[in-house]
Amino acid sequence: GVLDASAGSRLIQQVEVNKGKKTKEFVQIITLDEERGRIDFAKADGQVHSQTPYIMTLDKGDTWVMGDKPDDEFYCTETQTDEFFKTVGKSVASAIDFYNVRVEVPTVNKVLEEPGPEILGFKTRRVRLETTAKAHTWLLFAKVEYEVKIVEDLWYTTDVEIHPIREKWLNAVTQTGNDLIDQYTDAYIAKLPGPVLKTEMTMEIADLRKQEVKTRKERSIYTQVEEMTPAALDQVFAMPQCEPMGEAEVEERAKELFSSRRHML
Repeated sequence: GVLDASAGSRLIQQVEVNKGKKTKEFVQIITLDEERGRIDFAKADGQVHSQTPYIMTLDKGDTWVMGDKPDDEFYCTETQTDEFFKTVGKSVASAIDFYNVRVEVPTVNKVLEEPGPEILGFKTRRVRLETTAKAHTWLLFAKVEYEVKIVEDLWYTTDVEIHPIREKWLNAVTQTGNDLIDQYTDAYIAKLPGPVLKTEMTMEIADLRKQEVKTRKERSIYTQVEEMTPAALDQVFAMPQCEPMGEAEVEERAKELFSSRRHML
């Protein structure tokens, strides 16, 4: 059936991100079969063309090809899953050191669980997770303290298992070598027993000295799932033509994936 690891399927996910007065909409197109996986990060119209950013694996998630167009050229790179996330761990650590920020490990609490509606024909359960973290830094001689609060409603299903490719990816996310990331993602993943079909998230970052709060809201839902023929799958998983990415660009893509929370797949 659709969403089984053995069958080839395509899922369409609508995503909406709201920061202040700006709202961005985009579409993630996820294609999976037993060995291969690909996510195309399309614009709101959902159209995929040769310059659409993507990540793809052809070997059950051991290595990933990333493609993106930061400038005029379309670049891509092949990276080992574990190595990629170690790069993420290092770049987050160096950013924290650079800004001289001290961050406490976030706490993740499940505050609600109840039956949810059917989504795409699958039974769901709704979980609410509350994540809080504190951080501070010194600007000249003034101590600046921040508080981060994330409230997420997640609708997951246990009608299907988490795809093995996704499992391998999530496993690597908890082993970046950066305690802050590893402990947070470990605590987060432990509270989700199945694939998430819908999310609603509000993140508030409070600057305690200025008494200012910045809010970011995000919603996502899978709106479509369809089975694909072997010929259509082979077309999706064809290796692209592109210039190899430099190390700095790989690091940049890694940070982007993390900041937009796409690393959770």
